Amino acid sequence: DLCNTSMEYTNEHIICQNKKNDLKNIKSLNNIGNITLYEGKNSSNGHKGNSSLGIKPYDYKKIYYKDSSSKITRMLYENFPSFEEEQIYERSKIIAELLNKHTKF
Repeated sequence: DLCNTSMEYTNEHIICQNKKNDLKNIKSLNNIGNITLYEGKNSSNGHKGNSSLGIKPYDYKKIYYKDSSSKITRMLYENFPSFEEEQIYERSKIIAELLNKHTKF
């Protein structure tokens, strides 16, 4: 369910924080489109937690995103074969649309 989130999630930067100098606009780094919810710890079933993803590239991370218990994170794998600065803004629009649809704010 999009509206119910576990306290076990942490904020995951899709484009890593150490790649900020590769961005045209450094503010893109903390844009909602570049942040997702991800399990904070490794699980007993072998699912990698946030800290194990570290500074890995998106092509590596998306393999783990597809098995996340967070729907918004699984959507990354389903909708974004690659992820660059342009996709940050595309995804932020999608998130805004989902928030408008599923909340009363």
